[in-house]
Formats: sequence, C-alpha cells, structure tokens
Amino acid sequence: SRLLMYVDRFMVDHCLWSLMRSINSDYIRYERTIINIVEREEKLAKTFVEKVVNMRDADHAKAWEQYNKNFKNADKPRNGHVPNTNKQSTPTQENMTATNIK
Repeated sequence: SRLLMYVDRFMVDHCLWSLMRSINSDYIRYERTIINIVEREEKLAKTFVEKVVNMRDADHAKAWEQYNKNFKNADKPRNGHVPNTNKQSTPTQENMTATNIK
C-alpha cells in the first residue's frame, strides 16, 4: 500500500530519483522502528527475568530463615514442659564391656 502510494506519485511527477529516495527513506524508518521494538522487548524481558529471579531468591532466603527458626525452636520446651534429660541411656557396644557388666 505504501509502495503503491510512491508509484502513484511517480506516475504524476515522473521523477525516478524521488521515487527511489522515498522508498529508501521508508525502509530506513521501518528498520529503525523494528530495531527499537527489538531493543525494547529485550529490555522488558531482561527486567522481567531479573524480577522473577529476585523474587525467587527472596522466597528461598525466607524459607531458609523459617527453617532455621523452626530448627532452633525445636529443642526449646513448649507450654512450660521441660524435657527429661535424665533418661537412662540404652546400652551400646562401647559401654557393654566385660568390666561394665556386673
């Protein structure tokens, strides 16, 4: 459609150089537009990936913090209950020697 517009103009003024210059200018403008679109899309994609990676890293760090917090709290008494630390140990291979058995 744009090319037909340029050809119609050529049919009126019969200037080949004007036709060629118009077509060349149009293609240069088109290529510049495509380059700008590609650069913009690459920038947007990079920004998106960075955001996703940052969110994932934050979630990962939060999960480790929660795990460490739960792990540290696992040994603490709950509801005032103090765990019995004076339990009899079960016999093991090391403490079952002939001298220990009576």
